[in-house]
Formats: sequence, structure tokens, C-alpha cells
Amino acid sequence: ELKMTDHHWDPDKAVFMDLTQSDDEEAQDGLQRVPSFLYVLPSKDKVFVEETCLISKVQVPFDELKRRLYKRLEKLGVEVTEGNIIEEEASWIPLGGTLPKIPQPVLGFGAAAGLV
Repeated sequence: ELKMTDHHWDPDKAVFMDLTQSDDEEAQDGLQRVPSFLYVLPSKDKVFVEETCLISKVQVPFDELKRRLYKRLEKLGVEVTEGNIIEEEASWIPLGGTLPKIPQPVLGFGAAAGLV
């Protein structure tokens, strides 16, 4: 979350899944780059920004998501400094996993079942 009063986002509109590529760097070793996307929840004097990946069975390192976020924000003309960072957070929800066994008595749902 960033403290900002001069951002260009409309405080009444959230940005949901901006899939614009954050940079032009190629994936290493000829592998396809795992896509990530941006969420933006703006208000008058703060902006919540989040770079997220929901389609990889392998965790995209937090440092890589942060690098992509900063690169994306730089392209948008948003300057991130130590002084305007309110809070920084990282979380990982493992996706995939085994299918439930029928007739098991309790079934997980959502993140508990690897379904997000």
C-alpha cells in the first residue's frame, strides 16, 4: 500500500487483473515466462497495489513479483520510495494438489482444496 495523493487512478474504480506485461525481459533457459497481473485499489490519498500469479504450480519468488510490480509502476509513472510505502505484504497459496477421494466425509473448498 502506498501513500499517494497525485496518482492517476480514479478513486472510484478498481483495476482488476491488468495482464499487461510488466517488462520485455525474456524468460531464462527458453522457458515460457509465468504471467502475473496487477490489482489496484485506489483511494484519494492511498493506493493498494498487488502483483499476483495464479496459474503456476511452482511458486513465483516474491522478489520476482516485487521486481515486476516496481517495473510496472515505473512504466505507469508511479514512483515508489521508502517514504510512501505504508505496508508491504507477501503470501502464497499453494495451488493444485490431489483430487478428493469419493466418498471422503469432509471436502476442502477454496484455498483449503488448492482451488482459488
